[in-house]
Amino acid sequence: MNKISVVIPVKEEMKLQFHHKIIDSYQAFPNCELLWVLGPNDDGTYEDLLNSNQRVVLTNSNSRAERINTGIKESHNNLVLLNHPRSFLSHEAIFALSEVDCSGGNTWGGFTHEFYQSNHFALKFTSFYSNRIRFDQTGIVYLDHCIFFTRDIISEQDSEPVPMVDIFEDTLFSKKLRKKAAPLRIRETSFTSPVRFTSNGIFKQSLMNQRLKLKYKLGFSAKQMNQDYEKDLNLNSKY
Repeated sequence: MNKISVVIPVKEEMKLQFHHKIIDSYQAFPNCELLWVLGPNDDGTYEDLLNSNQRVVLTNSNSRAERINTGIKESHNNLVLLNHPRSFLSHEAIFALSEVDCSGGNTWGGFTHEFYQSNHFALKFTSFYSNRIRFDQTGIVYLDHCIFFTRDIISEQDSEPVPMVDIFEDTLFSKKLRKKAAPLRIRETSFTSPVRFTSNGIFKQSLMNQRLKLKYKLGFSAKQMNQDYEKDLNLNSKY
């Protein structure tokens, strides 16, 4: 059974309480080392994690990519799992990852995406596209699939394995990893909060996502794109 270092880049989590779902999902897995990498916050997340006996790494960074890289540096196991802060894995998913054969090296991938407690057809299509097209066909794995990788796929000299950009860091990280191997999609589920869609409106958020992808391809500023993405929600960073 693989030992797994789980890096969770968090910020202000009390309003959604998804961090408790993440904690609960790993309760039965002593082979998993959890590292909560916490950015600037004043909502009680730090105290709540400590009260839950979690290991917390404090940073002053407003960048999710920097928090992820900090967690990778602080982790100890060969197999690293990046747990999206508003996604949690089913028990079957964690067990499946613990049984993945990593002996060949250059192993990486993610889980099958599904929105938590949502049957809206647009969100079901979003997950289908994310799983079957973007992941399976192009090898781009978003963080809400909960990306995992073995350390041999990143260079020991690479102090910032996840590109230090404000948005689409998971896209750039995927492009980096797929040069060495195709990603493995584990069929078990990563459940993601639909909070952006329920807060902004499903179709409005869907259009925003497509607009941001177009801006990314056209080379727009990552900082400005992230400001648009985080507007009024401030889930990953604050503007």
